[in-house]
Formats: sequence, structure tokens, C-alpha cells
Amino acid sequence: MAVRPIDAVQVLHNINLHRRPTPVSEFESGFNDGLNQAMWEITHAPTLTQPNEPLTLEKLENMEDTTPVWWDQINSWVLVYKGNLTTWSGKHLYAKGCNGKFYRRPPEGEEETP
Repeated sequence: MAVRPIDAVQVLHNINLHRRPTPVSEFESGFNDGLNQAMWEITHAPTLTQPNEPLTLEKLENMEDTTPVWWDQINSWVLVYKGNLTTWSGKHLYAKGCNGKFYRRPPEGEEETP
């Protein structure tokens, strides 16, 4: 079975549409309990970690917001905006002329927080 992300908010909304507002029988009460359990499972499900593939130059150039990315050449975070890099020391570079790879987070075993 293939794994795919879902919009949990929409799923919870759709489940809630089936809830019986005032259960009049044991069946309806049990039905609502089942919906509650399903909603609890969805809200407490673990999240999947996205693959940490190197970012392409095209992705770096299309970053419309200032975004922290990990640069393996200097083993540090840099800020990227439309392909322009700013290091923590304030140096400005263009991604196209840089060596190394850029990631959304440090590769396994490296520093983990910005």
C-alpha cells in the first residue's frame, strides 16, 4: 500500500459530518464513540519525515520567502531568497556559483536545529 499525505483537517471535518447530534439509541451512541476514536487516531498519528534530498538550483531560485537551508560545504545554515544566500556572518553569495549541496535540514548525524 502506497503512503500519501492527507489533509487531516478535511478528513476530521468529513467524519464529523456523520456524527449523530443527539444519540437516541445505544447503536447511535456507539457509532459516535467509533467516530471519536477514529478522530483521535487521526489527530495522534505520527507524521512522516519528508526525504531530505539535496535542493536543486531551480528550487533555491524559486524560494519566494527567506528560508533557512543547510549548506554542506560549510556545515551550517544559510538563508536563501530567490537563489541569493546569506551566511550567518553576513556574507552574500549566489547559489549558482557555490559548491556543495543544500538541504532542508542537516543530513543525518549533523546538527539538527537552526
